[in-house]
Amino acid sequence: MPSIDGVLFDYGRTLVTFTYPTDELLRVLREFRPRIEAAIAVRAPEAETILRDVLLPMERYVDSTSEDEVDYSAVYGASWERAGLKLPDELLHEILDAEQQ
Repeated sequence: MPSIDGVLFDYGRTLVTFTYPTDELLRVLREFRPRIEAAIAVRAPEAETILRDVLLPMERYVDSTSEDEVDYSAVYGASWERAGLKLPDELLHEILDAEQQ
């Protein structure tokens, strides 16, 4: 077995990029719509609307050229709020966790 000489953690998309997983994110958002509706007590926007109004603006913010650290959880919650969707922290965490699968 070869030895490991080092490990690289790239948290800022400095060295690693990927294709944005639109279809997978839409699937997750569709699965969570009933819980989002229950949390906001009105009909939840369609998954495509949430992607456009919540996730894509957040990605643009995270992708900015600033070298400042980003509190991803705080940015994530604020992005939902800017879209008019104030969700409980636990639900936000569950959605974010499912998006990362």
